[in-house]
Amino acid sequence: MAENTWAQSRKNRVPRRMTAGMWLAAWFLFTNLATIDGRKSTLTVVEDTRSAFLVEPFCFAAGGTLKFSATGLTLSGGEVRKKAKDVGFLVRKVSGSAYAAANLDEVVGRRCLLSKADDNDQVVLMSQRNTSFSLPITSKNAGLYSIVYSNCREGSAASFSLSVELMNEGGVYLSAGDIPLPLCYGVMGLLFLAAGAVWLHILLKNRPTAFKIHWLMAGLVVVKAFVLLFEAFRFQSIKRTGSGYGWSTIYYVLTFVKGLMLFSTILLIGSGWSFLKPFLNTRDKRILLVVL
Repeated sequence: MAENTWAQSRKNRVPRRMTAGMWLAAWFLFTNLATIDGRKSTLTVVEDTRSAFLVEPFCFAAGGTLKFSATGLTLSGGEVRKKAKDVGFLVRKVSGSAYAAANLDEVVGRRCLLSKADDNDQVVLMSQRNTSFSLPITSKNAGLYSIVYSNCREGSAASFSLSVELMNEGGVYLSAGDIPLPLCYGVMGLLFLAAGAVWLHILLKNRPTAFKIHWLMAGLVVVKAFVLLFEAFRFQSIKRTGSGYGWSTIYYVLTFVKGLMLFSTILLIGSGWSFLKPFLNTRDKRILLVVL
């Protein structure tokens, strides 16, 4: 009788003891997402009142090319000043993407970036018809560059279309540090897929003693493998074409499914389902519903 009482009290303590683990799982889910944008794209700006914004950082190796063109510029409102550099871009070599954003936040609103550019910045003023810029990258000027838009006419709104093409040698549209990523993600995806296959094989051999949670965990490993494989396809598409839009949709859907499965698995283990009890009580169901 005493043994049964101890077992029952232990079952009742499991959900409370795993609450911290559930919150840890939530943190892991939301910090485990990665994104990357295409490096050959078109941006349409309509009535933008910002004085400056960072267009794109990109790391170039020797042999790369930085190109962009802007068309259809219109400015509405604001004070027109004679001989003023109103709207344009800065092509700036920086020491890191975080530094580029921080540097931009520091100077925006305090000065006109075009009229007080640094010595190493290249200023590209925009005209109403067509503005284009091209910078070949050599071994002397290779590194991380950022394209910064600046509007120095206070109170005005700008509209234009911007096309950007950032490319490394050999027609590679990935930043220099991201070039190995398709192979890395592909190898990791195959390893996870192999691990999932081994796991499923063990479960099939031990079907009578396997719990339902074991099958859910096996499914989580398989979904994780496909997330990595489609991430590899996405990077490969960006590498060759400059955009991974089609693969990105599949990747984000699978990432969402993986997050739900990960959260559910940890939550169910924490509640003691399948190991200590074959069903979820009302409290467990409410927690699972709120979290999902």
